[in-house]
Amino acid sequence: NYEDLPFDLGEKPDSAAMCVARTVQALRLEENAPVYDLVRLRDLTPLQRQGLAESRKISRDLMTHAAAAAVLLREEESLSIMMNEEDHLRIQAVSEGLNLADAAEKCFRVDDSLSRHVTFAFDNQLGYLTACPTNTGTGMRASLLMHLPMLTLCKQMGNVGQIVAKVGLTIHGVYGEGSEALGNLYQVSNQVTLGRSEEDVIRSLQAATEQIVGHERAMRESAEKKDMMQLQDTL
Repeated sequence: NYEDLPFDLGEKPDSAAMCVARTVQALRLEENAPVYDLVRLRDLTPLQRQGLAESRKISRDLMTHAAAAAVLLREEESLSIMMNEEDHLRIQAVSEGLNLADAAEKCFRVDDSLSRHVTFAFDNQLGYLTACPTNTGTGMRASLLMHLPMLTLCKQMGNVGQIVAKVGLTIHGVYGEGSEALGNLYQVSNQVTLGRSEEDVIRSLQAATEQIVGHERAMRESAEKKDMMQLQDTL
């Protein structure tokens, strides 16, 4: 969030417009600045907005702020900078595989570029200040999208959720908090942002998901040996 703008910009069109203009200008001031495509949600049809959400270029929450919301996109890097969602900015990068560090590095570069030209809301004790207190601190959410059909079939997801909660992680549906696990797809992410570094969050998430992958693969191998045809019919 910018230091001098009110946090909730939903009913403040002038401040929301300033947020977009300031972000665009700050990125343009960078030497050898990369080119972003600016998309304003109010200029899109509901179907086009839905398409951006389903391809994970924007969040579903951003669609609820369509009148003021905008996003800067760099397709080749799977990078997006959402503006005027719950907070002023949400920087998001997506990578394939278990490659959290690569996605995080893309976000850090954008954060560093912006920080050279703008001032964010920051407290020396709490860290970055956010509209939702649970995001205060680093403000970072690291997530992994996982396909876990056997753990689901064997009704083990409840146990998995309890285990990851002990290390500050949580499991949501395919589109995050409040969504369903469509196609046995789950999103595992950190629940705590206060008092933990970005590197610590990435390490703990990666370690936990590697264990989950191990359990899923072991259950698949066991089921395949037992009755491959029945397994294929079930899934």
